[in-house]
Amino acid sequence: MRKQAPEPMSGSEGSRERILDAVEEALQINGVGHLTVSQVSRIAGLSRQAIYSYFPTKDALISAFLIRSGQRLARRVERVFEQQEQAPEALYLAILQTLTFVQTSPIFEETSERDELAPFLSSRGELLIDLGREMMANLLARYFAITERAARLPADSMVRLFISHILTPDPQANRQEIARQLTDFLLTVITRQQPAPPLR
Repeated sequence: MRKQAPEPMSGSEGSRERILDAVEEALQINGVGHLTVSQVSRIAGLSRQAIYSYFPTKDALISAFLIRSGQRLARRVERVFEQQEQAPEALYLAILQTLTFVQTSPIFEETSERDELAPFLSSRGELLIDLGREMMANLLARYFAITERAARLPADSMVRLFISHILTPDPQANRQEIARQLTDFLLTVITRQQPAPPLR
């Protein structure tokens, strides 16, 4: 079946993406602590008023950027599950890809930057956290044949573990080993969510 061409973005959607692209570039140059709306405006080639019409505060800019990054990562993780035959191996590869994404992002490299981002991944990160939980619960329910209710605990555990690794990474740790340990832990949690066999 021939794929349809994607719908062109409306002017407002295009401007919003342009602003978030500028946020990404600004974060890579100067980090979160030195991000300013003026800098984003200059990079995006839009007025400050235009920026504020989409994002009323700098915090709103950062939150929207992180949510977009989370959505892009979610699509990559979904593709990993679609391409693998064995669900446990898909889980391992999805975790490894997520750790790689986080650990190779210039935004999370410096300790001071992680400190600045911490509120956006915890107290101010409800939308991002909910996105991760929902995406993982859907994938776990679909590929491990458990109910969505049963998938909530391992999905929540996974999101919390990732946030922990983002905020307090171990520079000596091996990504593959961390991914394998997290996979083993989550598989244990998932197995416990399976219905118990009937008693005879």
